[in-house]
Amino acid sequence: MNGTVVDKDLYRHVIGGFLTGVTVVTASDAGHDQGMALSAITSVSLDPPTLLVCVNRTARTSRAIRSSGGFGVNILAADQEDLAQRFASRHADKFDGLAVDRDNPLGVPVLPDVLGWLACRVVDQLEAGTHTIFVAEVMAASGRSTEPLAYFRGGFGRTAA
Repeated sequence: MNGTVVDKDLYRHVIGGFLTGVTVVTASDAGHDQGMALSAITSVSLDPPTLLVCVNRTARTSRAIRSSGGFGVNILAADQEDLAQRFASRHADKFDGLAVDRDNPLGVPVLPDVLGWLACRVVDQLEAGTHTIFVAEVMAASGRSTEPLAYFRGGFGRTAA
């Protein structure tokens, strides 16, 4: 390796061309729910069911995940851009007025009417740049068949089948 690092604006432009789904990662710490919109998630393994999420270390959600050892991944449906915007904001109480479900083995907050959700237990973590990569085993999941919310070039949209 020659030690050259790609300019961050070029990197942002190129990686922005990668179409992703939109999730809201949720966690609860000492009775306070935290959550944030996130597209940095990927499946790692089917056996056991494992995924990873990348969360900025300074985010309240990151601290809640560290403290509680678990989190929820809420996969948003195409008609839930409002939830994505809410959880992408810096609003202090993003859960205000939402009916949150905790009926899962970890008691993590699950958002209403999402395309799918996963309750995850952290099994490992790694620091990388400004983020923590949380590797987690999926302890429970539920989903429905509908169109996902997509994120591309800084905006939300729908996918075409």
